[in-house]
Amino acid sequence: MILAARKAMSIAVMSVFAACLFTAPASASTVQDDPCGFFWSGPRLVGMYNHCGTGNVTITVDYGHGINHEDKCVGPGLTDLGTWATDAWYVRPC
Repeated sequence: MILAARKAMSIAVMSVFAACLFTAPASASTVQDDPCGFFWSGPRLVGMYNHCGTGNVTITVDYGHGINHEDKCVGPGLTDLGTWATDAWYVRPC
């Protein structure tokens, strides 16, 4: 009896999880749908930086977990940093 109840509960929990996982978003995709700052995107894990503010800013892009980095001036919206980028962060306006 207990085993059947556990199995039924597992199936119910997995059904709710699957419904949440495969539900489409209610709105169309915009720049604001992406997180602000650094994130990885797509199957190749391309490094992206989303500047959610206004005006141009300088970001530091890290390549190889702190081994190499460079400063870049980026405008509002998405900037493709490539597959070698491992992190990026705001430094100052540019």
